[in-house]
Amino acid sequence: MGKKLNITTFIFIIVNLLFVAKYLARIVGLWCIVAVLVILALYVMFFKYAMPFIVERKKWHKPIFLFLLCLVCSEIFLQYYINPFSVKVDRWSALYYPIQNLLNGSYPYGAQTHLGGYASPFPIWLLIHIPFYLCGNVGLSFFVFLAFFLLSVYKIQGKQYLLPCFILISISPAILYEIMVRSDLIGNMLLLAGLINIVVNKINTCWLEKNYLIIAFVSGLLMSTRLVCIIPIGMLILPYFFKMDVKKQLLFVVVTAFVFILTFLPFVMMDWNLFWNFEYSPWMLQTRQGHVIDFILFVPLFCYMGLTWKNSEMEYYRNVATMLFAFICITFLHTMCVTGSFNLFSAAYDITYFTMSFPFCILSIVLKYVHNAYRDTCL
Repeated sequence: MGKKLNITTFIFIIVNLLFVAKYLARIVGLWCIVAVLVILALYVMFFKYAMPFIVERKKWHKPIFLFLLCLVCSEIFLQYYINPFSVKVDRWSALYYPIQNLLNGSYPYGAQTHLGGYASPFPIWLLIHIPFYLCGNVGLSFFVFLAFFLLSVYKIQGKQYLLPCFILISISPAILYEIMVRSDLIGNMLLLAGLINIVVNKINTCWLEKNYLIIAFVSGLLMSTRLVCIIPIGMLILPYFFKMDVKKQLLFVVVTAFVFILTFLPFVMMDWNLFWNFEYSPWMLQTRQGHVIDFILFVPLFCYMGLTWKNSEMEYYRNVATMLFAFICITFLHTMCVTGSFNLFSAAYDITYFTMSFPFCILSIVLKYVHNAYRDTCL
């Protein structure tokens, strides 16, 4: 079995080590360097030896899966046990209070978080979280989207791919951190990755032309959860988009943009002046991290990554994970050069954005390992 660590494995390990280094340093100081090195060694051993071994030992799958389900239950308990107001991360309250305003008939984006900031969730993401708000914990959405993501893997790739995906999610300190602070970021990407996983092996020019209005409609809705969703969606469609009829190309773009804009219409009607003039509008908060000049790098990289995966699920997931990781790296590096602040662990840089790549990293890694395991079995 091939045991080289590929780019997505590298991204998965590096981002997790960043989380360990940042948050463990606050507790044990310089000893965190030793901890990082130990965890790095454990990750390398896991990917080179343990992962292939687990994939091949089918009789171990059921007990490990049951153990992981118990782990998820304990994480739900911990999420409730931890007082969210004691957490210095306001992603949960950036959903909770706007929904509270919305259900009370007030303008949602005027709500402040428990840390005094302002909310940036787009309209569809707010609506999706209303059931979780009514349950008293918007962080529960992670577990629903995790179940959906794993179900998509089970239905599309097969049960032999399910356990490795579940294991990788469970051994990630970065994802555990996201769960404990009730962050919605990783849940958003799990939902998107699950939906893409259902269609990625179906998509071709004929299929896209036949279903382009539905795909455009869904794309507009997904962009109204988080603007960065345009990267995986665009890379999925790009190899086939240019082969479509020009009229259908234009209609696809128009319908996507129209649906996206339409989701904001109720808020525009609710308070026109506040929506367009408010300093902390969702538009500003979701675009303030980037720099216009970065698109000189983003666009060619996006086109290259989007056009070179054709007909390979594993390469698609690898390219999306690489693009999302590079997107954050370039943004942070530009900010560092402009501000002169090179401390990645300072409040100026939110390293949780790196976790956006994780669902795609995990799918790429698992497709590689399981494919290699079954190929070696047949030899």
